[in-house]
Amino acid sequence: MRIMDKVPVFGPAMLTPRSPLIALLCLGCTSCVDYVHAPVSVEQIDRDFADRKLPSQKRAWTLPDLILLGKKRQAGREQAAAQYATAQAALITAGGSVNPAISIVPGINTSAASGTPSGTPSASFDLLFETARKKDLRLLKAQQQLLKAGFTQQDTEWQLDAAVRLAGWNLAFAQERQTLLTQAVAAQEKVLGLAKHQLDAGLIAPTDVQSQDLAWRKARLDLADAEAAVLEVRAQLAEAVGLPLQALVRAKLNLTAESPAQRASSQAIARVRQAALVHRPDVAMGLADYAAAEADLALEVAKQYPDIKISPGYQWDQGSNKWQLGLGFDLPIFNQNQGPIAEAAARRREAQIRLEMLQAKISAEVDRAVPALQQAWKTYQVARDLVKSQGEKKTTALRRAQAGQGEPMDTLLAEADLISAQLVLVDRASKWAQQLAALEALTRPPLVAAARVAAEQNSK
Repeated sequence: MRIMDKVPVFGPAMLTPRSPLIALLCLGCTSCVDYVHAPVSVEQIDRDFADRKLPSQKRAWTLPDLILLGKKRQAGREQAAAQYATAQAALITAGGSVNPAISIVPGINTSAASGTPSGTPSASFDLLFETARKKDLRLLKAQQQLLKAGFTQQDTEWQLDAAVRLAGWNLAFAQERQTLLTQAVAAQEKVLGLAKHQLDAGLIAPTDVQSQDLAWRKARLDLADAEAAVLEVRAQLAEAVGLPLQALVRAKLNLTAESPAQRASSQAIARVRQAALVHRPDVAMGLADYAAAEADLALEVAKQYPDIKISPGYQWDQGSNKWQLGLGFDLPIFNQNQGPIAEAAARRREAQIRLEMLQAKISAEVDRAVPALQQAWKTYQVARDLVKSQGEKKTTALRRAQAGQGEPMDTLLAEADLISAQLVLVDRASKWAQQLAALEALTRPPLVAAARVAAEQNSK
């Protein structure tokens, strides 16, 4: 049995003949909203998620395609939209007015003279008038909270897009590493086979064969780890897009990571710091949170001033018409709302401190991220030079072998060393991409357009 099945539903079935007054009032409320039962089934949710598939298209899926697809499938995006809708509903609540109240009191005069009407029914209305702009302050607070919810939604959407992009980069690097390790196993196997022939010919010692056998086994272990890493990163990409893993297993993907480049000039560092400290959505969220706390404090201060209640009334007293007009308000004698005012002031101070702490954290993150990206670029350059050097070494070995001057083992070892250098380059490129993602997380730049530009540059 579902939980909601146990909850009584308000509706016509509850309006029994014992409550004619409630029925009359409900019939008079023509603008009332009907309750709609919306049960949730975890089994259905699981089936719906498992049935998700990639839309069919002739070309391979690129990283910008997956980012755009994630905008339609990510549950986090729907949650942020629902939270924004909640803030919109709160704005309606804040702008609502207090309904008037009516009191009907039937009465009878048991001491009335014979022949004189004994009924004394009366009716009164209670009309509440808020003072000190309380409604305006509630609206201002709700508007700031709605603004905060909008920035929260914007920040959530950026982080979800960034998660797809980073997972795509990681999968591209993992696949490239798997390809290189496959080549490394094949190259090391050739080296091991030649070493065994040389051992049979008595040209090398058994320890030399053992070292090559150990290198071959290590390459196989590295390849197994790389294959497992591809599966794991593919699952991360599926999760980031909002799809089950099976939807990506057979999908044709064309993922390219952004090529490393020098990004941290002095002008760029200044722009990063300015954008991070001023234009980030979470900074705007902090400002909106502080503004809401400010409005809340003003509202609590306004509550020191009592609201006015006007109560017009009528009584039919044994044939006489009697009218009254009452005026009422709370007397702020024992309590002038000091406690809620103090709490609101403390909350405003908390909001201010949170904003200051956020900006201090962002500044520290920029100080860490920029040098880290610079260092990642330097190590990538070193790895690139290593690949160039090993490539020249392999070319020289091939030329010597073609001229009959070199040993076959030199050519095979040069090929294995080049593959090892290429693996180092892939690792350094991956670290650079990780640092770039960390730096861009400080500024929240648009990602879809940037991903498209990067894909076009890499395809040229």
